[in-house]
Amino acid sequence: MTRAALYARVSTQEGRQHLANQLDQLRRYAKRMKWELAGVYTDQASGAKADRPGLDKMLKAAALRVFDVALVYDLSRLTRSGPASAFQYIERLTAAGVQFHSFREEYFRTTGPAGPMLIAIAAYIAEQERAQMQARIRSGIDRAKAAGVRFGRPTRILDAAQIRRLREQGKTIREIAKTLKTTRSTIMRRLQP
Repeated sequence: MTRAALYARVSTQEGRQHLANQLDQLRRYAKRMKWELAGVYTDQASGAKADRPGLDKMLKAAALRVFDVALVYDLSRLTRSGPASAFQYIERLTAAGVQFHSFREEYFRTTGPAGPMLIAIAAYIAEQERAQMQARIRSGIDRAKAAGVRFGRPTRILDAAQIRRLREQGKTIREIAKTLKTTRSTIMRRLQP
């Protein structure tokens, strides 16, 4: 019987995405294929991050031949870092004798001559989607800035006269910064003429 490992990933831990949505469908698919469930690996992190504990555990288990096939919801759950990254993961699976299957994109499999080519195309598309999303976010930020929206920490207004008085009283820069709840570098800048 073929042993399957399931891998699911969501980008956020804020409750807007749920691992269960992917895992339920993957379990049903594995059952339909008559695959024995050999492990479930999950991550709540960006697909662009290379350091994901669930993915690392799955790849280590593959090297130990704990399972025969790695099943993911779709290629974007494996990586959004482009074709090179996708091939790196898939090559590690293949080197361990493990097949790769995508649930939503069933034609993305390491079996058959077209599998690696199709996987590379899908990984490239996922990378481009991520780049477009970043461009849209950047555009939104630029538009908000043009409309006068301020980003970052609010500007703190410090009374330069008060800083000088504290300094004249013999307080050190560190003591003044602590009293006014700011940094030493900010106090030093305010003391400059």
